[in-house]
Formats: sequence, C-alpha cells, structure tokens
Amino acid sequence: MSRLPYNVERRIKSNIETAKCSVHEKHPNVIFTQQGCKVSCCCEKFRKETIAKCEKAIGEALKEEIFKPLKGLR
Repeated sequence: MSRLPYNVERRIKSNIETAKCSVHEKHPNVIFTQQGCKVSCCCEKFRKETIAKCEKAIGEALKEEIFKPLKGLR
C-alpha cells in the first residue's frame, strides 16, 4: 500500500486522536506506516471503534484525492 499525502495523514491522525475512550478517558495513538496504519488504544472495544473510524476517514480521503482533479472536467 502506498502512503497517503502527508497532510491527509496528519489531518486524519489529529481528527482520530481527539476521541476519548468512554471507559478509561484516554486518547488513541495512530501511526501511519508504509503497510497502513497502526492504532494503539487502552482497550479492545475502543480500538475496534477507532479502527472503524480510521478506515472510514481513509476511504473518504482517498475518494477526495481521486475525484479532486476530475472536478473541472466535463
């Protein structure tokens, strides 16, 4: 997997890391690597929720990066 542009990764990371675990009141840690992203959380339930948010955010960012150059065409 190739990496997303740095500014997109940073935006996703900062958005995801603002969330707090409802049980432990801790923030997740997101690290983007060449193979994808790694998510560290205080508990497995919060980790699953955070991974789902990451997947959704990455999908939306990819869609935006693909369609941005095509907006002016018609």
